[in-house]
Amino acid sequence: FVEDEPEIPKWPHEPPRNSEAIETLTQVFVESGLEIRPVLNTLFKSTWFKESLYLKVKNPVEVVISTLRLTEALAGPSPIWDAVASEPGKMGQDVLNPPSVEGWHTGGEWISSGALINRVNFVADHLKETTNPGIRAMVQRIAANCNGDSATEFVDCCLKEMRVGPIEDETYQELVSHATSAGPVTYDDNGQTEAFAHRVGEILALIAGTKEYQFG
Repeated sequence: FVEDEPEIPKWPHEPPRNSEAIETLTQVFVESGLEIRPVLNTLFKSTWFKESLYLKVKNPVEVVISTLRLTEALAGPSPIWDAVASEPGKMGQDVLNPPSVEGWHTGGEWISSGALINRVNFVADHLKETTNPGIRAMVQRIAANCNGDSATEFVDCCLKEMRVGPIEDETYQELVSHATSAGPVTYDDNGQTEAFAHRVGEILALIAGTKEYQFG
């Protein structure tokens, strides 16, 4: 929930990143009679949890599931579910088939050149599909809540919909520049036009490729 820890083989040689946090949770776990609820309650209220932004890399299963939940794609039976189930494997996590009894190595090791391309492409393809109910709802909220006509406000609204916090200034300026390249931002018909939806989808897809989105 907080940050990626060293893999099991490294435990004897590499200390945990936050030994104080582990000690606190261990003590709560023992004192509560081995109940997990107090442990999670302590964790979610802790300072180190609240300050853990961008310290954890989403694993491939999290990438796929969070994308489908965000876009509300495949909400029911579909002949392509089998293909979707294989997507984590293309990103380095073959579900139910870990490379060894250790499980998968996590953290930054999820981000290899090939895996990163597959991660970004999977998310971007779903975000650009503006017929997905979740994307349509996002488009409508952006049109309703962004009253200004500036590209910066438009990008800010898209970042908010993607639940992405502060991003590097250079990345932010690139998003604004791309939004500006399509001309002034307009909200004709309260964002109901396909042109506006397409514009939103493009920015959402670009956000999917940022470091801030790929890190949980």
